Amino acid sequence: MVRQGGALEFPSHPTGTERPAISAAQRRRALAKYTQAIATDPKFVDAYLRRAHTRRRLNDLAGSRGDAKAAYALRPSDPMAYQSIAFAFPRSTQRRIIRAGLSRATPGSWEHLHLGWYMTNTYWYEGRFDLQVGSLRRLLRRFAELGKRRLANQLHCELGTALTALGRYATAEKEFRLAAAPGGTNSGLACHGVVESRIYQKDLRGALRELDRLAGKMDASDVAITRAYIHALMPQSPAPTPAAVRRATDPSIDGHNGFMNAVVLLRAGRVDLARPRLRKFINRCESNPSEWGVTRRWEIAKAKELLRQPTRLGR
Repeated sequence: MVRQGGALEFPSHPTGTERPAISAAQRRRALAKYTQAIATDPKFVDAYLRRAHTRRRLNDLAGSRGDAKAAYALRPSDPMAYQSIAFAFPRSTQRRIIRAGLSRATPGSWEHLHLGWYMTNTYWYEGRFDLQVGSLRRLLRRFAELGKRRLANQLHCELGTALTALGRYATAEKEFRLAAAPGGTNSGLACHGVVESRIYQKDLRGALRELDRLAGKMDASDVAITRAYIHALMPQSPAPTPAAVRRATDPSIDGHNGFMNAVVLLRAGRVDLARPRLRKFINRCESNPSEWGVTRRWEIAKAKELLRQPTRLGR
């Protein structure tokens, strides 16, 4: 019955195609299957977890939490079950539940790493970045003691991001460098972190040097956009090349790359294109305060500063 419910909520689809939309009616039918499974076996943890997930999707938060409590009371042996249980609760309660999962995980295993990361991440969504930094450092030390330093390498990128949120850019750069080292699981993202840390420290020439050094680990188009952007921030640098301006006018490039292109356009005198894009970037970030609203604080402040300038950047 659980498999039947799962097939309703997560139907198979060809590899490479978009997952089909699931209707509320499908979810209610799946819910009925999970309820039947629980009636048959009241100690079937997975049925409670599936029903908790489905109830959350149907906006029955009280019912979802009730199922999560029932699953927790059964004390499952699978460490990862505790992450599914934790979803239904506030962050502080999530940490207590995740600790129960960690006590069942093999030290130094991927379950240990994933649950440990999840617990540190709860501090991010509370805006308690200092506690996240401390928790990540303890987790990194633990994996080093267990001889599993390489497995935990990705945590250096997470630590760099948390330090960036605190405005500790020089220390963040050190962590991004560790994550960008050979074998790093987040090397591309970490490379961007190294370059951005230099920009945040107002060392634009250093940012260009780091970009040149790390370019082989980054997407070529991202490198081109980032290089043009750094040059646009430098008052004494030449105006953007025609190729850079053509690339910057592409309206399909959004997000952080869209912000960088807006800066390039402003430097090229295309205020008509740059200003709407800067406003769009600010709105996108501020509408997501726990993610981009934090990770892009420097860029948000810069965009607002540029919007106050009546003429092109650098004049």
